[in-house]
Order: sequence, then C-alpha cells, then structure tokens
Amino acid sequence: MWLKVLLMSLFGAVLITGVWSLNQNQAKSSQNTTQLPQQSIKPSSSPLITALPASKVTSKPTFLPISSITPQLMVDTNISGDTTVEISEEVLNNQIKSSLIGQSLGTTPLGDATITNVKLTIHQGYILIAGTAKNDFLNPSFQTKATLTLVSNRPKLNLSDLTLNNIPLPQIITDQLTTLIRSKVDDIILSYNFKLKSLSLKSGKIILVGEK
Repeated sequence: MWLKVLLMSLFGAVLITGVWSLNQNQAKSSQNTTQLPQQSIKPSSSPLITALPASKVTSKPTFLPISSITPQLMVDTNISGDTTVEISEEVLNNQIKSSLIGQSLGTTPLGDATITNVKLTIHQGYILIAGTAKNDFLNPSFQTKATLTLVSNRPKLNLSDLTLNNIPLPQIITDQLTTLIRSKVDDIILSYNFKLKSLSLKSGKIILVGEK
C-alpha cells in the first residue's frame, strides 16, 4: 500500500515539472518573436535626382526671330586673316529696291516717268537693273547696267546704257540714278567696317575680300 502511494507521488512530481518546463519554453519563444522597433531611414546625402531652382526653369524655349537673320549672307575668315563676304541678290534688292521705287526718271522722250517696279540681277562682271516706270499714258520698261570697281580701297559704282522702252535717256538722268544707287551700295559694303582688298561680281552675288 505504501509503495503505491510512493509511486503516485513520484508520477505527480514528474507531471508538474513537465508542465512548468513547457510554460518556460513558450515564454522564451514569445520573447524571441517580439517585433523589433522600426529604425528611421535617413535620406541619402546625394540624391539621384536634383531639382533645378525655379530661376533656371523656363516654360518656353527662346528662338531667334527669323526677321533678325540676314538671308543669303556668308562671312568667312581664312588663315591669312582676310575676311570674305558674299552679298546675294536678295540682300541687294532688299536694301536698294525701296529707294528706287518712286524715283523720277525726269522728262523723257515718252514724257515724265517715275519708277514703279525694279529688280537687280547680279551677272558675271555687272549688275542688271531693270523694271517698269509710269507716265500719264504708258507703263514703259527701263533698264541699265551697273559696274562695280575698287578705287583706293573703296567701292565705286557706275551706270551705263540707261534706256526707257529701248530709247536711250539723257546722261543727266543716268547721273542722278547713279548717285542714288551708289550711296546705297556704299552703305551696304562699308557697313562691314573692314579694309577692302578686292571685290568681284559673280553670278548671283557680290564677293568682297578685306581685312579687319
């Protein structure tokens, strides 16, 4: 009898010890699985994308106005330091046409005539100036030839063979027209502000060579 009581006591002690060990293991497991606190993430000191300051940002691109660009004008400086400028017919017409339209040709064999339209065409060695005029009854055509030479490093323009409906006009009318056109050509060439060494007339352009 006493042996039975002893065995039951030992069995109860073993059972209590097992339960206590199980509770301890569960407590440790709970502690190990506790979520660690989140660490704050600091931004990189060298960001991949840098925003431009507002002063550098433009909403629209800026373009050079077309009207500010001189058409068909070529400027080149060679190794020797000489500068070559090519003036096209378009530039020549833009600069001279407006001053000729409305210019009187004086009293002609066809009566008083005034220029109403004109075009300058650059050929090899000369410039052809042709157009129409107007008098009381007709719209006769006129034309003249201009040559351009270099005298003492300055351009010199001369007109010849001025006709109205193929009728030669007096020299005094040619001289008046020469003075007007010469001043306009001088303004164009001298505006480049260099010492002219040579000039030539090629098909469609005037070629100037000089040094600054």
